[in-house]
Amino acid sequence: MVEETSDDLTREHDVYKAISPHRHITKCFGIVHDDAGHAIALKLERATKGNLRHITEETPEPPAIDRRLEMATIIAESIAYLNSRGVIWGDISTRNILLFSDGALKICDFASSALSQTYPEFGPHTYEPAYCPTLPKEQVGKLSMMQRELYALGSAIYEITEWKIPYADIDGDIWENVEAGTMPVIGNENITGEIINRCWKFEYDSASAVLGDLAALVK
Repeated sequence: MVEETSDDLTREHDVYKAISPHRHITKCFGIVHDDAGHAIALKLERATKGNLRHITEETPEPPAIDRRLEMATIIAESIAYLNSRGVIWGDISTRNILLFSDGALKICDFASSALSQTYPEFGPHTYEPAYCPTLPKEQVGKLSMMQRELYALGSAIYEITEWKIPYADIDGDIWENVEAGTMPVIGNENITGEIINRCWKFEYDSASAVLGDLAALVK
């Protein structure tokens, strides 16, 4: 357990060094080791308003669609930046999107991210069930890391614009729904619906392309 935690923190610190600084990424001020040389903590800036998942759950009335679209665009921009630095996040989730007192959004948690050459594969802690492709496990295993990443980006856009976690309105176990091919329902008035569907159908090849389509919707 100690070794696993140390490995996760070391990986995350290495990723932070590759991607920092950036206005939409939490600041990392260093890594802490114990007397035996094991990594035990990262020094990170503190988000004053918590994570976006908590906010959506505690605030039933969503912000104006312009603000939600802005949030979704920021996340797509952040992921496109990660990719440009050789990083695939691997754990896209509103749990890992932090809100600060000035309204800024920043992403965090890169303990299982892939970093080209250094960490060519994801670590053990990746996407939550609601952000996984609606395919049997054996088919998911054949997807590239980027395909899984862009699918999860679509799920993040869904959660932000619909203001609820995917599958929130569908009965049954999320994993069972995912493996059965059941898709979350996108509201008819959701202006990002086509973008979400394209992410879920693996029709994008980059986060930059998703960002471009989102940016085109911004008034």
